[in-house]
Amino acid sequence: MLQKMLLLIHSRNIQTQQEMAAALNVTPELVSLMIQQLVSSGYLQPLSECGISDTHNTSCDACSTRAGCALSSLRSGWMLTERGEKLIASNIS
Repeated sequence: MLQKMLLLIHSRNIQTQQEMAAALNVTPELVSLMIQQLVSSGYLQPLSECGISDTHNTSCDACSTRAGCALSSLRSGWMLTERGEKLIASNIS
């Protein structure tokens, strides 16, 4: 189920934790626990740690790479790490 969550985040079709819960047929509370597990396992990181914030504005709306960001449409505040991207790539190919 954790890999399915990563795939859903990667697909950009999920906008909220409530939508994620519905897509996985679990409670929003379980989604929060799953996110914690994925963070501790190194597959997700908080959006604030994406490394592309400038000193004047840390808002995603002003980010110069927003158009290509994996989370530009996902409002969860999480993004796939390199490890998460590799796992997704191995499941897709």
